[in-house]
Amino acid sequence: DNFGTGTSISTGKYDKEIAQVKTETSPEKKKILKDYFDEVQKKQEIILKQEQAAKDAAAEQSAAAPAASGSATAAASKSEKAKEPAKKK
Repeated sequence: DNFGTGTSISTGKYDKEIAQVKTETSPEKKKILKDYFDEVQKKQEIILKQEQAAKDAAAEQSAAAPAASGSATAAASKSEKAKEPAKKK
């Protein structure tokens, strides 16, 4: 990973920048950073869309399940009512 913090700093990777007390980023480094974070953002958007699709699918499935079980229950209770008069006779 190009942007690791702890080990990169402790190994002296940024000693030159720190010693020069740089406060501005070079255009080259800005481009590298922008490209990196654009890629991260694209990956996050893909993951977010996948999570939202899964959430929507789960919501649709749970909404459909009570309707299906409700109609099955209604059909079962109708058949029980139909059987009851036959038992009483």
